Formats: sequence, C-alpha cells, structure tokens
Amino acid sequence: MRILQSTAHRLWPLFLLLFACGSGFAQPHSHDASWRLDDSSALAAVWEYRWGDSPFEAGKPIWSLGSDESAWRSIAFPSDPPGREGQTNAWFRVRLPKNEPGDSLYIYSIDLIAEVYFEGAKIYQYGSFDEAGHGVFEGWPWHLIDLPEDYGGKYLYFRIYSDYPDIGLWGEVAIGSEFGHIQRIIQRDLFPVAIGMAALFCGLLLVLSIPLHRQVPLLTMGIFLMLLGFIPIFESQIKQLVVFAPVTLQYLAALNYFLLPVGMAALVHALFGRGLWGIHQWIWIVHLAFAACALVLSALGTINLSSCYIYFDALALVTMLVLSITLTLEARSQRGGYELISIGFWLLYIVMTYNGLTAHGILPFAPRSEYIGPLLLGVCFALILIRRYTHLSQSLETRTLELETVNDNLKHTVAVRTHELQATNQSNNQLLTIIGHDLKAPIGTLYELLREYEKDRTGIPATEIADLRESCGRVHRLLQDLLTWARGQQGELVPRKEILDTQTLTLSAIASLSAMATAKHILLEVAPDSRYTIKADREMIATTIRNIVSNALKFTPRGGAVRVAFTQQADEVRFTCEDNGSGLKNEQLDKLFRPKSEQHLGIGTNGEEGSGLGMLLCQTFINTHEGKIGAENRESGGLRVWFTLPRVDGATDKGLW
Repeated sequence: MRILQSTAHRLWPLFLLLFACGSGFAQPHSHDASWRLDDSSALAAVWEYRWGDSPFEAGKPIWSLGSDESAWRSIAFPSDPPGREGQTNAWFRVRLPKNEPGDSLYIYSIDLIAEVYFEGAKIYQYGSFDEAGHGVFEGWPWHLIDLPEDYGGKYLYFRIYSDYPDIGLWGEVAIGSEFGHIQRIIQRDLFPVAIGMAALFCGLLLVLSIPLHRQVPLLTMGIFLMLLGFIPIFESQIKQLVVFAPVTLQYLAALNYFLLPVGMAALVHALFGRGLWGIHQWIWIVHLAFAACALVLSALGTINLSSCYIYFDALALVTMLVLSITLTLEARSQRGGYELISIGFWLLYIVMTYNGLTAHGILPFAPRSEYIGPLLLGVCFALILIRRYTHLSQSLETRTLELETVNDNLKHTVAVRTHELQATNQSNNQLLTIIGHDLKAPIGTLYELLREYEKDRTGIPATEIADLRESCGRVHRLLQDLLTWARGQQGELVPRKEILDTQTLTLSAIASLSAMATAKHILLEVAPDSRYTIKADREMIATTIRNIVSNALKFTPRGGAVRVAFTQQADEVRFTCEDNGSGLKNEQLDKLFRPKSEQHLGIGTNGEEGSGLGMLLCQTFINTHEGKIGAENRESGGLRVWFTLPRVDGATDKGLW
C-alpha cells in the first residue's frame, strides 16, 4: 500500500483562504521564514546521482549513509542522467543549503516512484517498492516533503524507480515554507483553471442546447470544447489541494488527453464529411481505439499508462497536422466562419506540439502553457458562435410560435376529454342511483316476504322458501358490498374510529365462521398473543377480517388449518391470516385487489363460489384507515394475506385492558 507522508492533501482548506487573499501574498517576505519561498536554483549546483539500487543493512540503505563516495557523479538537475542503458533504478542526492525552521521541499513531479532518506532514515515515500526495488506507476502528483529542523549542510537522498523513458525528478524543485509553496501553486494555476472552466462551461452549454438546434457540428464543437476545458483543469496542481487521488485523476486526465484528437476529428468530420479517403473518420476511429486500448490494458496491468504518452504524442503530431491542413483547404472553398476554426486549430497544434516537446525533455522545462491552446481556440469558437446567435434566435422564435400552437391544441383536447369524463361520471352516478333505489329496495322487500312465508309454512315448501331466502340474501349482501365499495371509490366512506382491542375484535369477527371451519374439519386458530390497541372503525375492520378468513377457509382443503395473528411493528399493527391450502397463481395474486371482468377468482375446495368483491372491499376499508394490504404465497404452501393499521399513539405495550 502506498505510504504518503506529504501534507499537501491535507491543506485543501487553504485553497479558499488563499483564493480570497489573492495577490496580497504575491511578494514573499524574506525576513520571515514562514513566508519565505526560495528559488530552486539554489539546489542546481549540488545534485549528484548514481545508477542502480542500494543494498540495505538493518532496514537502512547503505548508500544513504555516505559510503563509497567515489560512485557519485554530478548532474545539473536530478533527471535522466547519462548512461542509463536500460536501468530502472537510480539514486540522487543533494547537499541542502542553510536551513530555516519549518521548511519543506517542493517537487513538481517524480518519474515514477520515490523514497527520500535523511541520515539513513526514510522521511518520505511515494509508491511502493518491492524486494527487487521495483514498483508500479502511481500518477504524477506534486510533492511537499517536510524537512528536519537541522537539515542545513547535510545530504538528502532520493531512491527512484522508473520504467518510463524519463527517470528522476521533473519540472522544478524548491525549498521554502509550506504556506509559500501552496500560495505559489494557487497564484500560478488560478488563471489556467479559470480558462478551463470557461471552456468547459461553454462546451456544456452547446451540448445542452442540442434539443433546440439539433445540429451535429455544434454538438461535436461542444464536446471538443469540453475536452479542451478539462486539459488545464486536470493539469492544474490546485486539484491536489481538493482531492488526493493521483492514479484516478491521472486515468481521467489520460482519457481526456487521448480523446482530444477524437473530438477534433469528429468536428471536422461533422463539418466536411469523411474527407479524402475517409481520413477524417479514420483519424477519430484510430484515436478512439488507442484511448480504449491504452486505458483498458493499463488497468489490467498489461502495460504502464505512463508509457502510452510518448506513442500518443507521436501519433497526434501527425494526425492533428493532417486535420489542420485539411481544415484549411476546406475553409478556403467554403463560407461560414470556417477560416476562424482553421486558425484556431493551427494555434492549438502549435501549443500542443510545444507542450509535448517540453514534457518529453526535448525542450527545457517552462511554466504552464497548456491553457493557451484552449484559450485561443475558444476565442475563435466564440466569434463563430456570435455569428450563429442571430440564426439561433430566429429559430427559437419560430419554435415558440409552434409551441404556442401545440399548447392551444392541447388545451382544446383537454377540454374535450374533461367534458367526456364528466359525462362518464354522471353515467356512473346514475347507475349507482339505479342500483341503490331500483334494485336494493325490491330485493329487500322480497327478502322480507320470503322470510314471512317461511314462518307461516303455507303455499310454498319450506325448502324452497329457504333457498329463495338464501339466494336473495346473497344478492342483498352483494349489492350492499357493491354500494359500499363504490362509495369508497368516490371518497365518501368516513370511518367512525374508536379504541379497539385486536384480540376481542378478531374473535368476534370470525365467530360466525366457526361452523364453516367445523364442516370442513379445518383448525381455525387465533394466536393467543394477538392483543394490541388500534383506533379504527369496528364494522369496517371486522368485515375485513371476516372476508379474509372466509376466503382462507374457502380455499383450504378438509383437515387443513388457518391461523390468524396480530403483531406490532414500529408504528403500525399488522394482521396476518395464513392457510395451508393451494395458494394462488401469480396472475391471480396480481388481480386479487383489482376489479375483475369475471365474477369469481375460482372455486373453493368444497365448490364454494365468490364474486371477488370482498377483497376489493377489504382494500377500500384499509385504504380508508391509511393502512396497507397485500398477499403472497407461503414457501411451505398456502396463502398469506395481511394488512396494517397505524397503532394508537402512546400505546407501546400489549394488554391495555
């Protein structure tokens, strides 16, 4: 695991402080050590190097203890010493100048991993060395190394491993206060980051505006601007103050960098087609394949991500030159601001070529300049977009008129549909009135007459009278349930709530079902610990329990069992009815609490029939109480039907009676 002793990643709150202070800290105060920022040239004349890796004794590298002084060679800067010849390990050392309290050593970057020793003790490590002195790429962050208080005039040793073309430190090395280093980083990178954010914002606006103009060239231009904007942001050292994730950030930076020619070629392809021999298309396909292969293979450990940059830069040096040339030729024969894009591409190509030569050590290190390319190209794009703005405004006006027409048509359609729904609602109300007045009353009267005939036992055989009475009773109950359910759908049911004991309510509700259970030799059991307090409508909940238990008895075979229980969960009370019958099919479960086109769900184990309205009524009653209801098949067989009700506030225990 990587050991990181740098304090840089813990200083991100300073970003806000220094941003607010701005240029007020621009001039360091040499008389105060806490503000001092020494120039790195103070170290340039005393660097030394040697190839290979030091043996260790008692956990300390022998080379850091001052042995074999003749092996050290002088070098102007600790990077890429002569005579490498395939070496992957090197040591560097520097005699430190006169010290100041609280000094830190700032390193712009290291190729690739390093350990730092002072008087034989390791004071800093970035990356992990194995027993052979090798390691893996860990990204290219900057480093702050806290120096001991008495470092003046003593050697500082660097153990370096790199299988990259470059080895050693890179960029710049400086001694100064930690605060001064952070101040300089922010002052140096603030403007490039601002340029990147501006390009990123403009590109994002173009991408988000696609639904308005639906033009592929503007989409590709937006994507290309976003890729350009990410370059100075990912190259900025400020990002390390916010989040320290070098490998992740390096992969993101590499992906963005490798995709830059893809965006450039895609833009040219969208503007001028595939080009001669399909060159525009082939360029973005090749670079897209390169980016995918580089990141996937490096993530799998097959190759080193750092080694991909030199091949990419060599490829991009050719492909971006071809794109700039073809764009220039196309711009000469067409109008529409393409000449501005051509100029911007040439400026970007020059800047990227310069940065590549600097990064690979062909040109000497120079301050950051990668933001200049996006800045110049962004200015060219801005001039083009200003020209396009008038056309876009006209398109928006046309689209606004079209939307107003669509809105008027929609209002008309809504008005027609509303009228139709009102007519349908009136028809439903009329149907309910007929059921309530024209059917309920006569069937109720017939029920009463048949009951009187049954008492007199004259004229009609008693068995027929009983059958007629039972038939009329079923119709009467069905109509009652239908009307109750319809009232519930219209929101007219208002529960008359009272404090109830679940045990007493359950026993009372299922008392009338004992005969049915006995006739089928079914064990009907109520859990003894089912006593809780609820506030509900007695008749509604009793009817719900009765309907659920009756349905369970209907589908339970002879000799089966039905178990009823109440339990308490958090802020609710849960009723459960379980049977060991055949259960229901999945499609039947889905339709259990929905209106059905057919009048029954199935036939019970003794030929019982039902309308299915009872379960709809249960759902209506439970919804009225702001509860939930559901059903599922048991793993051991049978069906489990349940519902929940809010428990009474303050009733946290059983048996309040």
